[in-house]
Amino acid sequence: MGQGNDPTSGLPLIKAFNTPLAVDVLALLFQQQLLGSAVVPAGTYEQVRLVLAENQPGQEPVNFVTLNSDPSTKHPLKTPSGQESGLKVLGSFQVQPGVLNAILLDFSPDKAIVQAGQSGQFLLKPTGIRIVQVQPSLSSFGALSGSVMPPTAWPTAAVSVVPQGSTSAIASGTIDPDNGWFRAFVPAGSYSVRVTANGFQPFDSAQQNPPRFFSVATGQDTAVDGDPATTGAQAITLLVP
Repeated sequence: MGQGNDPTSGLPLIKAFNTPLAVDVLALLFQQQLLGSAVVPAGTYEQVRLVLAENQPGQEPVNFVTLNSDPSTKHPLKTPSGQESGLKVLGSFQVQPGVLNAILLDFSPDKAIVQAGQSGQFLLKPTGIRIVQVQPSLSSFGALSGSVMPPTAWPTAAVSVVPQGSTSAIASGTIDPDNGWFRAFVPAGSYSVRVTANGFQPFDSAQQNPPRFFSVATGQDTAVDGDPATTGAQAITLLVP
């Protein structure tokens, strides 16, 4: 993880595996796999690095993708710097002192794995992996997902999910700066959604008239939209002050 103005220095080691840990990201939909834990200094962190095992020439690849058209063939993934300095996943999150802090790595296969032109090679890109800060110990959960408009808000927009009857967020994170999309992982329940971005009025579904809450069921993805009465669109639309 990186901290402060120079996120490349003094990275705390969270977990190292003598035998590389194999992770099937498609098998982890609405499930958790703990990658590691450690005591780290409190503060603001700006990245997580995943140091990957190396594909060896002439051997079966350890980093690979399979296609629906040919599920038995393992296509090696090229992971630039993944074996040296690590695959760098950017995203700001807070570590508070004296409590358990947890983050999720939200992996979007269609964004993280791309085919490089006519070469036939597949690349693993960290832009398809997003850091989401959540409460610790989510044994089972669902998701809230949606998008934010306008595009000028995307670089600084952040989403918080607040349980109905509470004022404290249970999950928070940035949105995808390329398309305004977000997803928050939370236990089953009823939630309001807050969105903030520099230069825009804050959005809070609990402050709408009438207040709007979104119901989450375990293992299901609930769509979050704006106020259809005022925006006429599915996306949450932020307004300029």
